[in-house]
Amino acid sequence: MTLSSTRTQGSIISSASSASSGGSIHHATLIKSDGYSPSLTAFYQKPHDNTPRSSSDIVSDVASDLDYSMYRTHSLPEIRPVGRQQHVVHSGEVMLHEKPDSGKLQLLPMKKSKRVYLVLTDTCLLQFKSSAKARTTDLGKVASKDALLQLNSIFAVHVLTTASESHTLRIEYIIDDQRTSAILIQVDSVHALKEWTALLRKSIRQISSTFLLSASERYSAIDRVKKQNDVQEDMAFFKIVFKEKRRQSTNDLVPKEVHVTVILAIGKYSFYLLPSASGALIHSAQENDKKRSTTGPALERDRYGLLAVSHIEYENADDTFKVWVRQIGKPNLPLSLASTWCEQIIQKLRQAIDSLAPIRCTYTLRLPDHLQQSAVVPLTCASSYFHQAKVAKDAQSDDPDFDEQFLQFELVLHAHCAALNLNKARLFYDVSGPMDAKRLVLLPPNAINQSADTYSKYELIALLRSVWHNPFFQQVNFSHHSLEELDKRPEQDGWSRHPRSNKSYTILANELYAILIDTPTLRKIDLTDCHIGTNQSSSWTFLGTALQEKDIPLDQIAIGKNAMSSIDIQEFVNGLHVSKGLSHLDMHDMNLNARQMEQVISTLLSYAPERLTFLDVSYATSMPSVSPGLVEAILIRCTHLRVLRLGGHCGLKFGELLFKREAPLTELDMSNIQHTDDDVLQLTQWIRSSQERRVLGLNSCGLHGGHLRTIMEAISQSTNTHLSFSGNPVLKDVVYLPKLFPVFMQATRGPTSLALGRIEWEESTIRELFDCLRDNQTLIRLDMAESGFVLGTDQLSYDTVRVLTRLLERNATLKELSFKSSAPLLGKAITQALVGLKLNRSLERLDLTNLSMGDPGAEALADALQRNKTLHSIEIDGNKISIQGFRALSGALSKSTVIELSRPYKDLRYQLQTLRETIAGLIQSENEMQWFIIHSTQASETKRTRAQLQMQNQARRSAESSYSKITGVVNKMMQMVEENHKQYSVEQRHARTLQLHAEYAAEELAIAQLRLQSDQAHHFYQPSPRHITQSPLPSPPPPWATSSSTPTSSSRYRENSIANIPDYSSYSPGGSAIRRSSTLSSSDSYSFHSSSMESPTRPPPRRRYATSPSISEHEFDHPGFTDDFGIIVRQELITRPTDP
Repeated sequence: MTLSSTRTQGSIISSASSASSGGSIHHATLIKSDGYSPSLTAFYQKPHDNTPRSSSDIVSDVASDLDYSMYRTHSLPEIRPVGRQQHVVHSGEVMLHEKPDSGKLQLLPMKKSKRVYLVLTDTCLLQFKSSAKARTTDLGKVASKDALLQLNSIFAVHVLTTASESHTLRIEYIIDDQRTSAILIQVDSVHALKEWTALLRKSIRQISSTFLLSASERYSAIDRVKKQNDVQEDMAFFKIVFKEKRRQSTNDLVPKEVHVTVILAIGKYSFYLLPSASGALIHSAQENDKKRSTTGPALERDRYGLLAVSHIEYENADDTFKVWVRQIGKPNLPLSLASTWCEQIIQKLRQAIDSLAPIRCTYTLRLPDHLQQSAVVPLTCASSYFHQAKVAKDAQSDDPDFDEQFLQFELVLHAHCAALNLNKARLFYDVSGPMDAKRLVLLPPNAINQSADTYSKYELIALLRSVWHNPFFQQVNFSHHSLEELDKRPEQDGWSRHPRSNKSYTILANELYAILIDTPTLRKIDLTDCHIGTNQSSSWTFLGTALQEKDIPLDQIAIGKNAMSSIDIQEFVNGLHVSKGLSHLDMHDMNLNARQMEQVISTLLSYAPERLTFLDVSYATSMPSVSPGLVEAILIRCTHLRVLRLGGHCGLKFGELLFKREAPLTELDMSNIQHTDDDVLQLTQWIRSSQERRVLGLNSCGLHGGHLRTIMEAISQSTNTHLSFSGNPVLKDVVYLPKLFPVFMQATRGPTSLALGRIEWEESTIRELFDCLRDNQTLIRLDMAESGFVLGTDQLSYDTVRVLTRLLERNATLKELSFKSSAPLLGKAITQALVGLKLNRSLERLDLTNLSMGDPGAEALADALQRNKTLHSIEIDGNKISIQGFRALSGALSKSTVIELSRPYKDLRYQLQTLRETIAGLIQSENEMQWFIIHSTQASETKRTRAQLQMQNQARRSAESSYSKITGVVNKMMQMVEENHKQYSVEQRHARTLQLHAEYAAEELAIAQLRLQSDQAHHFYQPSPRHITQSPLPSPPPPWATSSSTPTSSSRYRENSIANIPDYSSYSPGGSAIRRSSTLSSSDSYSFHSSSMESPTRPPPRRRYATSPSISEHEFDHPGFTDDFGIIVRQELITRPTDP
């Protein structure tokens, strides 16, 4: 076939192109993220032909001016098989330049360009000197080796953008299956450029394949991805062109384009731009300045997280598409890429991102309609949340602790850590609760190498974004973690701006606003002591704005120990007006004046005051009080109020107000108020007026020992009351002490929980207190945190240690004891007295935090734990324990019953810092000794120095060994605690199973006795022929044979599933949570482990053979009939002789 015989087809194509040149390409507009993924909406839409399509099929045709219908298609054109006969697609005269150097900036027109006539067929691109030569050539006889390019070797066609309109097209292709090269085609007009681009792209897509990577390139790409543990089964690899605009030198005014061939790999959590065999240049940040000007473009990194993608743009003019990625501390980085398979790459990226975050959309799109409206099918590989959830659910279908939502949270958090280049091992948290009602508690970060003891800005962003992506949390608790790094205005940082919220708030406000708005199950948020508002900015405006939104279920807010401005208060009050009040509000220590506090309380009383159950508006110091009438209104109108904390409101007369309330209060805080003798007398009368369980807070009220004795005598043992009396001068009037201590020995009076912290003791006084507590029969919890001693007390005598030892050994009622952050003198005494724990049979929780006991204390505790069989929870952080002490504890924990132990963050960080300083000092000392040995002239001094150097060397090696092993020893200690907890859970389940066996046997015995009585009372009963003599239905299974299908709470540290034992953790006290926070929240400040004060509620026995007597005895929907006692009697047990 000659070119002249196919001229008609080329003319038709040219005329069609000319006719359509006046039109404009229709692009999709920029989509604004509304919090929901548009891809999911498209996924549930049915295609026009109702035919299921895979992700590889959702690729559109080439966007050209020749056929506008191709912009509206939803599938690829059908690929035609390539035959031997070639068909001419297009031809024309162009300026050609072969093999341009990709590493150098190209100037157009180039010196080695030549004018040629190109013919585009459906298989190759042919080159002729002139159009006459092309017409006389038989294309069917042209060999493939004589072609300029084979279309199946081309992997990118893109237009060059230069300062002048050069109308240049660049074609990237592969040589020898590995090396890459390019040619430049320059035409005379824009129309010709569009025509060549469109026809080339269309022809290439019909015959090319994506498998253009050599074996070595594929192996090196997989090896790089393996280092990040990011390999998946069906990974996508593409050979593409990376394009960058910049100046070749400082004298250049206009930037020019540079092109490098790279390999694009899409992993589970990231996508990679890796070097190809042709030598793509991806350097480190330190090498960029040196290599940019001479060797070509260089990327600072070769890995980008999938969730870092903020925008994808593709105009369909050529094979170029752009991906914007978020950077840390920098604006978004645009990556300009070109590939023949650009549409497939875009769909693969969308597919991978939407599989990680299927609920929220984190990026925007600007795509043609056929891509914008195409469905994105979730991945089926291991990176997909859907796949992981399905596999885990199938594998753990019998595990009651399996939680699909916990798996989703872990997956999203891992993806954010990959996008932000974070170490996920530092993040420590607890996720628990049933499905769609999860509770997240953020715990202190893990110590990794020399990491900080607080969370960084981007670690907090990763956690907050993960919560936003998972709208099933009911409670979110970030209390006692500094969020000050986020309490700033958004900077030129891609991660500082939230994809959901565009309001002019701080970074933290935007993150929290998105969580409040987009989490329909969120009911409580706890941000206590998060250092918010310290920058004098309106950081809390988001809270009031969110409350003004409709259908916000949030009704429990804890924001104490922060700062609020007047603008924040006004916005918060407006939000309370719209939300119609709250059920839980904690605003203690907010530095608000009395007028602002009254404004908030008045708003709560205006709308449904009966909803309010918890109110904390206390101050840390004495402040002007709110109106007494307002407090009276709270006590009268808030009928369901159970916790009221008004500490620091000086001038209030609680004695006159308490009797005006009819409903009981379970907790009342009157701390930081100077009470008189009359106030104490009225308080004792109020205590005697009711036998309800109470928590009384009287901290720092200036009360002496006589007041403590009066209050304790007014408390009955049956009321189960907690009294917080910390910070009071108990020893101020010694005349009351002889009458105070005998109160602790009473068997019927006194609280069950007592806090005597922040008191300066004398040695004789505290020794007498310990002696009285030894025989106490009412106290279950004792809190002596931050106890000190008066000046002049250098050490505690042997008698004090002996009395404390007897207290730990003989007391039979005390279950919880705390000496947290007490004086080091008391820590030394406790170290010697821990031997008394060996014979203790009641103590379950012991807090020895911040006592500076050191290794002797750890070894003494380890010795006691080997024999103690009741202690379940200990706290030992802040005692400067070294690796020797941790080793002793690790060996003892395996033989103990301890199931709760907080990770010793402070001690671990202290030891790592100390060992680093020790090693550095020893190295410096060794260097000085070696210098002295070299320059010394005295043999004796040299010999002595060599001996010292050898000792220093041994000490340094020992310190280096401890530095490398201490973290592993601590991890082993925590692992022992986890194993103890698992064993404890197994024992509890066995005990519950035995209890159900006993209950089942008792029920069977009772049924048998009732049946025997029924036989004796109805001996004249004659069964009719219609009664059956054997049950038509099988007997119901016993209760322990029925497994619950309801999933229980899930934690980061889970229990192993017990195959043949059902889950009865809902009946065990304390629930099934394994890891608890070591820091009490503000709401627990006066309830020292108050959850254990209540005995576990025993569920009613499950009767399997007794139902309502309304069931007719003639209906066989149960295995028997109902007798006169309402008991279903099984027919197979009835054996009565028939009458003759």
